[in-house]
Amino acid sequence: GRNWATRGNVLRYSRFEGIRTREPTSLGSPAVQAIYLDDQMSGWEIYNNTIVDSVQGVLLGGGRHNHVKFNRFERCDTAVHFDSRGIGCFDAACYPLCAGGCGSARQLWGSVAANDTDLSTLGGSMVTLKPWATRYPALTTLVQDGSLGDPVYNEIVGN
Repeated sequence: GRNWATRGNVLRYSRFEGIRTREPTSLGSPAVQAIYLDDQMSGWEIYNNTIVDSVQGVLLGGGRHNHVKFNRFERCDTAVHFDSRGIGCFDAACYPLCAGGCGSARQLWGSVAANDTDLSTLGGSMVTLKPWATRYPALTTLVQDGSLGDPVYNEIVGN
């Protein structure tokens, strides 16, 4: 997670079955997911999968440009969970060292912007250059679009 530049990932035509905690653990019986996009993971196409007998079929922990479409859920406690983690982590009072645990741009962007110390300098990173900028133009205006941390441009349909 924590990387809005992870674009072009596809999970399709897969089957997940029996995704449950069957034995008690020291944590009790924690929720488990067949598909888990953690901490604002972005750019995933998840479609035409079958998930049977799962605590949670799909968990989207915020993120951008994730598309969850035409999946089949059977005997799942929750088919799709979608939350807004990340909201508020990029305002002037919080960023770059967010008290909420969001970390720095280097932690968020990893090797994509390894030389950037905060998102105000993202314009000089690799995501503004070819082939990134050509294939994923939304990344070039990420800082300017006014919704950093918000779970935007996601689609959950036909499930």
